[in-house]
Amino acid sequence: MHTELQADLVAALEAFLLSRQGEISEQELLHQLKAFFPEPRTLAVDSLLFQQHFILYHHLFVLQAQWQQEQVALLHIGYAKVMVYTVTALPDNSLALWQEQREKAAYYLDWQNMRAMTDDKLQAVLNEFWKKLALYQQNKALDTGLLQQKWQLSHPYSVAQLKKVYRQQALRLHPDKGGDAAAFQLLQQEYQWLLAELSL
Repeated sequence: MHTELQADLVAALEAFLLSRQGEISEQELLHQLKAFFPEPRTLAVDSLLFQQHFILYHHLFVLQAQWQQEQVALLHIGYAKVMVYTVTALPDNSLALWQEQREKAAYYLDWQNMRAMTDDKLQAVLNEFWKKLALYQQNKALDTGLLQQKWQLSHPYSVAQLKKVYRQQALRLHPDKGGDAAAFQLLQQEYQWLLAELSL
């Protein structure tokens, strides 16, 4: 992608995110910035969507680092949504939210990862995504707010915080430790739901 076009995309992305704030879906971002994503006719639909996704997320992570350095806002980047927190309304765990995204940032900031994506690898990634989405849809009856209260998680929470609470509860409820099998199964279901909420 041409450097000037990249700078224009980051500027347009920043203006839109700051005008909206709060939670914004990936689909909405792609629609808003569609002028920056030409649709080459030689690519299969999945490959085209992956390239558009990768280009968008590359620039989101560029913007995230820029905002972190300039202390403009916190940009939390999920798999199908982003969340903008102003500096005056940062969550208590903002540093943890930012740090846990370093691995994902490293992936999207390296253009080689987009070029190296084969059809087989893309299919595996899509299969994993659809599994998470199916779990999310299947458990929609669960009330996330009530679960967060039950798990004593204040929104927003990080993956590390969720895993810590899960480990504590799993040790207490595991059947091998004298716990109830049904309660342990429910705990696992709730954990997967809360994890899916973070990643979608």
